[in-house]
Amino acid sequence: GSRDWRGEHDRDGREMGVTVESVVDELAAAANLVAGEGAGGTPVAVVRDLSLDEVGTSDNLFRDVEGDFIRQSLREWSYAGD
Repeated sequence: GSRDWRGEHDRDGREMGVTVESVVDELAAAANLVAGEGAGGTPVAVVRDLSLDEVGTSDNLFRDVEGDFIRQSLREWSYAGD
């Protein structure tokens, strides 16, 4: 799921117009930091007291082409390699 921050204000009082946070990705990254990797890692991370009531679906993580400057640039880009 995701958390849509658009229309809310950041720490400096500026209105956010683009930020949509992937809560699941954030949890996975935090768990990876805590658990570690390789033979010395801990095989599990426990998350407690997390409410996902305000978390929506991941549908709003995908931008329309009109608002996605990366996809627009990639559509115009071509590679003229050897």
